[in-house]
Amino acid sequence: MAHTNDVAFVTRALRLLPVLGCLVGISSALLTILYVPMPFHTLCVIAAASLIVYASDALLWIGPTRARLRVLDTWSRTHAQEHAAAAWPAVADLPLAPLRQKRTYPLVIALIVVWNSLGVRLVGLEPQSFLLFFPSSILAWLYWLSLRFYLTELLIRPLLAEISAELPNSEIAPALRFTLNRRLLLAVPGPVVIAGTVVAGLVGPHTIMTIVVGIGASMLAAATITSLPMLLLANSVTAPIAHLSVAAARIGNGSSATGCSPCSARRCPAPITPTEPSPQRSMSRRPCGTRPSRNWRSGSA
Repeated sequence: MAHTNDVAFVTRALRLLPVLGCLVGISSALLTILYVPMPFHTLCVIAAASLIVYASDALLWIGPTRARLRVLDTWSRTHAQEHAAAAWPAVADLPLAPLRQKRTYPLVIALIVVWNSLGVRLVGLEPQSFLLFFPSSILAWLYWLSLRFYLTELLIRPLLAEISAELPNSEIAPALRFTLNRRLLLAVPGPVVIAGTVVAGLVGPHTIMTIVVGIGASMLAAATITSLPMLLLANSVTAPIAHLSVAAARIGNGSSATGCSPCSARRCPAPITPTEPSPQRSMSRRPCGTRPSRNWRSGSA
């Protein structure tokens, strides 16, 4: 049975995620100084504008999260089986529910457009420089969405295990269809591009062209060098697990045909019939220090 303290800890930790998101937004704005020198007060204005963008995203995150936490709170107070059956899908959907809100994307993208337009004007750059800052701002926001997804999933994992133990016997916990390939595609390319862009800003000249070179080279590396090994790694992990899952399901249904590939004759020798005593058995009957004869297969000494 889950403890109330566990639910309270998860609830408090989830409420801190918007604060972390605002820190990510401010950090992305402060990185602008790597490419464009600007006065301190201008940097503060740009950071405040980025805070508005990420705070708006946090406000849209609160709605679906609060509704599911309310179901979790009901289960933590009663621990009834019917409440566990309702709490499991609600808690399991916490990482994905904010991502399914369609109104989030046009609103945040519009705010990013305003934020970048304001920054370009304050710094005194050409209007077309907006086309260089906009992709990096979108990339930073997508990085935060993936980070929030994984942090939420990590926080709710112990709760899902405890809720599953209290599900009714006839209730089967639904599986979340978010494959390892999608997880890697969500997690790996973004940090690769961000890291390459930041490194280009640190070691290269502090110019707008640095952003172009950093983003372009990082995206090319993520698409060609990183993506193929990542997909091969995901397939090498998921394919054997899928085969084992199918075999376990068939065994659970009473079928002896598991669908797994048969062992080779070299790795799986034919079983010894009861009329042919095994060498291990023959050796176990002999006194210590003696050897079995060469014709042990015939059963003689």
